[in-house]
Amino acid sequence: MLSSQTIERIDRICVQLDRAPANAQIAVVTVQTLNGADAADYANDIETKWKIGRKGSDRGVLILLAISDHKRPIDVEYGLEGILPDGKLATSGEKWSQICARTISTVL
Repeated sequence: MLSSQTIERIDRICVQLDRAPANAQIAVVTVQTLNGADAADYANDIETKWKIGRKGSDRGVLILLAISDHKRPIDVEYGLEGILPDGKLATSGEKWSQICARTISTVL
């Protein structure tokens, strides 16, 4: 679903974010389809099971890419909501990838 180059870039960014000063964790999950499930609930369920973000910091982000369904919810933990608030992610005039890229550069 993602090219090996894309996966490598994402991995490098995630390693950087996992260190100080950001101390945040990002998981990018790709699925072919949600099989009718609500995208936000699906993402939240994954985030809850995987416990993204260090305990006590709640600095985690889950980016879910449902390819066939054309859905891409982002689940942001409480510790990063000041940087990535839900309202900002829902902005229709801006692509989520641009928001994430700008946010990543902000926290590094």
